[in-house]
Amino acid sequence: LFSPVRQQPQQVDLFSPVRQQPQQVDLQPGETTTTTSGPVQPGETTTTTSGPVQPGETTTSSTPTPIITTTPIVVPKDSIAWVVDTVTAYPGEEVKVSIKVKDPNGSNLAIAGAQFKVTPDGKVELVKAGDKSGYGADIVPSADGYKFVFADGTGTAHVAPDGSVVIDLTYKVGEDVAPGTVIPISIKDLFVSDADGNDITKYVMPVDGAIYVIPGKTDEPTDTTTTTTTSGPVQPGETTTTTSGPVQPGETTTTTSGPVQPGETTTTTSGPVQPGETTTTTSGPVQPGETTTTTSGPVQPGETTTTTSGPVQPGETTTTTSGPVQPGETTTTTSGPVQPGETTTTTTLPGYKSSYAVIETQVGYYFSHDNGIRANGQPGGFNKEQVKTLKIVDVYEDGTEKERDTIDMSLINFGGATPESAYNGRTHIKGQTTVTDFKYDIPVFYGDMALKDKSGNALNVTAYIGVKGDATLNNIVDSVDASTVLKYYANVQTNNNTGDTVQLQTSPAGLAVSSPVDELDQLAAFLADVTENEWSNLNWKLRKTDRSLTAVDASNILAYYAKRQSSDYDSVSNYDIWNEVLGDSRFGA
Repeated sequence: LFSPVRQQPQQVDLFSPVRQQPQQVDLQPGETTTTTSGPVQPGETTTTTSGPVQPGETTTSSTPTPIITTTPIVVPKDSIAWVVDTVTAYPGEEVKVSIKVKDPNGSNLAIAGAQFKVTPDGKVELVKAGDKSGYGADIVPSADGYKFVFADGTGTAHVAPDGSVVIDLTYKVGEDVAPGTVIPISIKDLFVSDADGNDITKYVMPVDGAIYVIPGKTDEPTDTTTTTTTSGPVQPGETTTTTSGPVQPGETTTTTSGPVQPGETTTTTSGPVQPGETTTTTSGPVQPGETTTTTSGPVQPGETTTTTSGPVQPGETTTTTSGPVQPGETTTTTSGPVQPGETTTTTTLPGYKSSYAVIETQVGYYFSHDNGIRANGQPGGFNKEQVKTLKIVDVYEDGTEKERDTIDMSLINFGGATPESAYNGRTHIKGQTTVTDFKYDIPVFYGDMALKDKSGNALNVTAYIGVKGDATLNNIVDSVDASTVLKYYANVQTNNNTGDTVQLQTSPAGLAVSSPVDELDQLAAFLADVTENEWSNLNWKLRKTDRSLTAVDASNILAYYAKRQSSDYDSVSNYDIWNEVLGDSRFGA
C-alpha cells in the first residue's frame, strides 16, 4: 500500500563556537615545566604534553587557542535560517560580520519587512552597518547600533536566495581584549512580516555567531630564538630557569622558579609582549575566595527638564498656569454674555437677561472617517470629555450674576457635528496640506444652548482630524508613511528617547512640524498608530509618550497601501480596506 513518506529537514553545517579547553599538567615536587607560546594561526591546533618530568627532561606546551568547529543545524521544512558569521580577529582589529540567509530546503520565504536586534556579548564597537538588505529594502538602524528595521517601500515581499546577505556589520575588537576570548553575537527580538502584514517570524530561525580573538600579528619576522636550559637532574629544592631573547609582539615567555609544592599554584601573566620586555611570573598559594572585580556602568547623562512649544496659531489663546502642566492640556477661561433670544435648558429667576460660560478643555485627535456611529452601541465622534470643567453664570437685568449650582456634564454635546462632517466641510488637496487641513474649532453646546464667553464669542474645543495611516500629514497613505514610522521607532528605542524628544513627521513630502511636542506631531502619531483600538475611550487623547509605534504599524500601513494601489480594490472603500488589513483587532476584538 502507498505509505506517505515525510521529507526530512535538511541539515546545514553552520559555524557554532566551540572553545577548546587547555589541558593540565601534573607537577611533582621539585619538577619544573616550561611553557612556550607564539601566535597560533587559525585552524592550527595546540598540544600540551603532561606527566611526571624525569630528571634532566623538560616538557613543552603551547598556549591553548579557541578552535572553530562546525555543528550541524537543522532548518525546519518551509523555513529559512538567518545565520550570523563566525570569524576571527586580532585585538584592536576591525572585522566584518555578515548575517546571511540559509535556505537548504528551498523554502523561498518571501519577506516584506523585519525588525531585529544584533547584540555582541563582549568588548566590541559597531563601526559600520550596511544600508541595504538582501530583501531589496533600505535598512534603518537605531542610534545605538543594536536595532535594525527594514520594509519594502511598495509593500511587496521579496525572496532572498540562499547565501544572500541580510545585513553586513563591521565591528572593532577592543585593544585590550585577551587572545582566546570568544565574543558571541546574537539575533534577538526578531519580528518578520509578509506582504499582508502577517507575522511570519516562526519561519525564520536565527543562528548565533561569534568573533574569536586570536593573538596579534608579528610585525616583522625575527631571527631571535628562544632557548630552554635545564641543569641536569632537578633535585628537590633546586631551581630551573628558562631564558629567552627579545620577545616579539604576540609571543609570551614563562619563567617558573623554585620547587612547586603540592597545593600551590603557579600563575603566569601574559599577553602580547613588546620587544625587549620580559614577562613576570608570580607563584605561591592562591587564597580561595579571592577575586578581582571591576565594577562599571553607564554614566547617567545630566538630566534636564525642557519644555518646548510650537508657534501659537492665529486666534489661539495661551494660558499660563502655576504648577506642573500635563502635556496636551490647556486651561482657558472665557467670559461674555449669552446672546438675547437664545434658549437654555435651565429655568431662571425673573429678570434673567443672559448667560455666559467658563470652560477648561483639552485637545482631541480623530479620524476623518469617524461619523459618530459605533457598532458596539457606544457613542462615537467628538468626545465630551474634551470639556474638563464647565461653569455657567446667569446674568440679570439689574446687573447681578449668579453661578449655577448644578452642572450636568452629560448634557455637553457638539450640536450634531462629527469628525467626518467637520473634515468633509473643507476642501483638501492631497500633497498640498496646511494646518487648516487638520485643526478644527468645534462649538460646544449645553443641551440646546450654544456656549459663549462673556464677550459673546462661541466656546469651542480644539480637534485635530486626519486620514488613518497618514504619518506625514499630506492626506496620502503610502510607503513614505511606513518608512517614517520605522525611522521614528528606531530612534525612540535608544538613548532614553521618548515621544517628547523624537519627532515623528520629518518627511519633506508632508506638512512641516515644529517640534516633537507640536500638536501636529501628536496627530501624526495618532494617525500612524493603526493597531490601536479605534473605539477605545482613551485613543482620542493619547499622547505620543503613551503610544507604541512599531514595525507592526509600518507593516500594516504598507499592506493597506499595496491593496489601495491594486486595481482589484478600485471599488473598495478605504474603510473596508483597513477592515481587511487589521481584521477584528481594529476595534479591540
